[in-house]
Amino acid sequence: MLLANQKYRNYTGIETTLREITFADFATLIKNNVTDRRARGMVFYTAYLNGHDENKLFAFDYDLGGTPFGGSVFDGINYGGRETYFTRQYGCRTSPNGSSTPYAVFPSFKNSIDFIETYYLNPSAGGRSILNSDPRYKWDTKADFIGSLVLVWLEWWPTRRWNTEEEGLKYIEANKSTFESLKKAAAESVEKCISLGIISF
Repeated sequence: MLLANQKYRNYTGIETTLREITFADFATLIKNNVTDRRARGMVFYTAYLNGHDENKLFAFDYDLGGTPFGGSVFDGINYGGRETYFTRQYGCRTSPNGSSTPYAVFPSFKNSIDFIETYYLNPSAGGRSILNSDPRYKWDTKADFIGSLVLVWLEWWPTRRWNTEEEGLKYIEANKSTFESLKKAAAESVEKCISLGIISF
């Protein structure tokens, strides 16, 4: 845990456990716990990117978003009070390049959904929450919804990647193939959400 944020270094390490949930069961959880249409889309998309097959979502230790406590990219990450959603544990996962990163452990999929929702649509932030923070985020048409899913996730999850629009454009230009794969996944995610009754247009 040397690369973890100091705040999380006193958490207990555990063996990771791969969990799964069907799209239908996940849709029920979202519909029962998330009311904002944009937040529903962001929760589903974040979980979809984290791992899925044709019928199910996959998550280690109920962590639907891949929530790091540190690592070479996120060594200073801090979740600012939202720690109440996860346990005081971490599970290490090894990346393809061999580096090990500690990740959050959640007690349930519902807790993970609540964690993701309150990140994107923080009730205490009101109009200043992420989903309300930029006029470029538009949600009325399917095409706008897909584009906004990508922009929000890329700029903000699990922490902010850039501070100005210029920095964002440079990042996207330098990561074109990643951006295209994120757009493809967003389109798939939106179609799943529509078919499951999570969102509509």
